[in-house]
Amino acid sequence: MELVGEAVLAYLRSGRPMTDAREIFQRTRAPYRKLDKLYSVVRRRLRDAARPCPSCSTSDPGQSAHV
Repeated sequence: MELVGEAVLAYLRSGRPMTDAREIFQRTRAPYRKLDKLYSVVRRRLRDAARPCPSCSTSDPGQSAHV
């Protein structure tokens, strides 16, 4: 798990495009926007797990802007 965290930090520091978007994972070429496929997979997994996202202000975990 530590390696995953290090990989995400490396991406945030040097791989993620500079953008005001709240989503963590972005396309690497313009237009910069969320990765739709990744977003859909994460949203579906959260829904299937039936666990609320602790940092979300909404009751639907799939509607969080940071996914």
